[in-house]
Amino acid sequence: MPASEIEPGKGVAWRQSTASSIGDRTPGLQVVGDGSLTIYLQHDSPGPVKEPNWLPTPAGDFRPIMRMYQPRPEVLAGSYALRAIRKVG
Repeated sequence: MPASEIEPGKGVAWRQSTASSIGDRTPGLQVVGDGSLTIYLQHDSPGPVKEPNWLPTPAGDFRPIMRMYQPRPEVLAGSYALRAIRKVG
């Protein structure tokens, strides 16, 4: 499937270079000194330096999904809050 093509009926953007997810085993993932990271949710590449932190999206609207495997107690208790997704630029 060509880079950045959307699989019909699924709304998932796939690209040849990586899978459609980012995790702690993603090669080249850029994490800040405090343990935080920026994930670029966008249709076009943010550039080669930022691509390890890039999740390609459809050109139009989309719904991000967060999966947590073996979540910490605060996630299970409902007291953990994800940071809001911010539109930049």
